[in-house]
Amino acid sequence: MAGASSKFTRRKFVQLGGAALTSLSLTSGFPNIVSAKPKSIVRIGVFSPSHCSSPMLYADLAGYYKEHGLQVEIIFSPSMSKLARGIITGDLHFGQLMVPMTIAAHTGSGPFAKENTPLVSPLWAGTNGGAMVVRNDSSIRLPGDLKGKRIGIHSRYLFHYLIIIELFERYGINPSKDVTLKIIDIENMVKALEDDEIDAFINPEPISSAAVSRGQGRDFLLTKDLWFRHPCCCLASKRSLFENDPTLFRDVVTATLRSTLELNETSTRDLRLKMIWERIPQFQEFPFEVIQSAFTPGRSDFEPFPYQSSAKVVAQLLQKNGLMPTTFSAEKTVADIFLSDYTRKLMHSLRASSIPDSNIRAEWVVGRRYD
Repeated sequence: MAGASSKFTRRKFVQLGGAALTSLSLTSGFPNIVSAKPKSIVRIGVFSPSHCSSPMLYADLAGYYKEHGLQVEIIFSPSMSKLARGIITGDLHFGQLMVPMTIAAHTGSGPFAKENTPLVSPLWAGTNGGAMVVRNDSSIRLPGDLKGKRIGIHSRYLFHYLIIIELFERYGINPSKDVTLKIIDIENMVKALEDDEIDAFINPEPISSAAVSRGQGRDFLLTKDLWFRHPCCCLASKRSLFENDPTLFRDVVTATLRSTLELNETSTRDLRLKMIWERIPQFQEFPFEVIQSAFTPGRSDFEPFPYQSSAKVVAQLLQKNGLMPTTFSAEKTVADIFLSDYTRKLMHSLRASSIPDSNIRAEWVVGRRYD
């Protein structure tokens, strides 16, 4: 796609110094890393402000990419679909991508029909971190009250769409007949609620917390209560990069993994978020108190290990909703994409405090166990 990179807003962030940052880095428990020889510019795409953009932004601001000799350019994309296109065309080396969209692009499903591009993902960029917000004057009090309502969603290839469909099924609501699902750009979601175009929306943070803080809505449910520790976005790249430049791939992933693990440390999370908020204009669209509320530990987290079982459930839900052909094996597809064993080794090298022994775990989705 010639000239596609011009569609992205580019900004290279300056290395952030300061006593607080230095103290955090020195006491984080991670081993010292000798800087490598500088490499070519690595373009990493993010959708910001968002929960799952934080690990890449923090890794850049804290100098973790630079420690590996990487010259990183953070590319801000206006949408997830453009992020996916950027990865597919090679305009981006890495990108923050919704887990369902990563699977769709890899399999050539939906908007990526006939152009399946082998992708890999070494880590979740965020876990939990979503909420359904309803209008303050809404009669919605229980899940069954969603029947007959207008609900805003960003994309059908968003985790939050898949989970709300499961909730509908649990309460006997037919999504094709009993509710109106409206595709709305994330930046217009709060206004749509305020203007009475929708009765509720479900999205990743911090949009939900922003709507609540402005008095334009109230929390109805948190996605973590529907699927605890669910993945939201992941760090994705083309498989060809993983295979053809393993050193570059390892360096980017190691730096991002370190950042993600540190953001998941609850005792210092606010300090790291404050750094992002102070340096990233997109985050300054909201008061810092909103960011704190949105990324409260437990509400939004940063557990990086890419469980194959979680990804398999996402693939199964895509198939169940006609968003991915059933001819694909969900198990093989996620094994091809998500580099769980690779990531475990890197977590050991970083001396992470908690490293899963298995790539699978019990997954409970809206009260139903997936095996």
